[in-house]
Formats: sequence, C-alpha cells, structure tokens
Amino acid sequence: MIKSFNIKVIAPPVRNLNVSLNNRNALLTWDSYLCSNANELVILRKSCDDTKIIPNVCEDASDNVFGYEVIGKVATNVLNYTDDNNGLGLTRGIDYCYLVYAAFENGAKSLLSENKCIKTNLDAPLIT
Repeated sequence: MIKSFNIKVIAPPVRNLNVSLNNRNALLTWDSYLCSNANELVILRKSCDDTKIIPNVCEDASDNVFGYEVIGKVATNVLNYTDDNNGLGLTRGIDYCYLVYAAFENGAKSLLSENKCIKTNLDAPLIT
C-alpha cells in the first residue's frame, strides 16, 4: 500500500543578527542570506523586556509574531538596516528587540532569526 503525505520545507533563518545603538538609532547587521531565491528580508521590532524568543524550528515566520511589528524590508543582498523610528529616533529608556526573516515570491517565509535586543539610555540632558 502506498501512502502519500505532504512535506513542508522551510528556508533557513537569517544568521548572526547583531544590534548596536548609535545615538538614538539601532544598527542591525547580519550575514549574507544563504537562499539566493529569497525575494526580500523583513525586519521586525518590538519594545520588550529582553525576553529570549526561541523560534519553533517547525514553523516559518509570521508578521506580528510575539507582538513584533514590521518596520522595514530590504533586498536580500543588503546586510544591514538602521532603525531610526521613522526619523524620530528610538525612545530613551525603552528596550527594543529585533527579528529578521526572508520572504519569498510564492509567499513562503523562512525561519525567524535569533532575536537580539538593545537598551536605550536614559541619560539625556534635562531642560529646566
């Protein structure tokens, strides 16, 4: 007896996501993406409590996962992104966490990258 079943192949995650703070902007960098047929990389952000996200290796990425919002998209050959909060800069005293995934033309999404978080400083001049 022959049985048929479906196998879902999920693309690998974006690797080595790093985040650093530059004034009130976050600079994200990552390694070159392995799958040449990916259409774009999608950047997600949320204000957070430095919660460690452990992505499920059996599920692909989804927008608004774990309370994250899409803040940008870049071509797959781009290896960085600057989050300036639409020109406003990141809010001081708030922690921000980031994820990145690859999106494909057929609607498929890769696994999520490892999440990375930064803490913004509260030490701003006080006008009195």
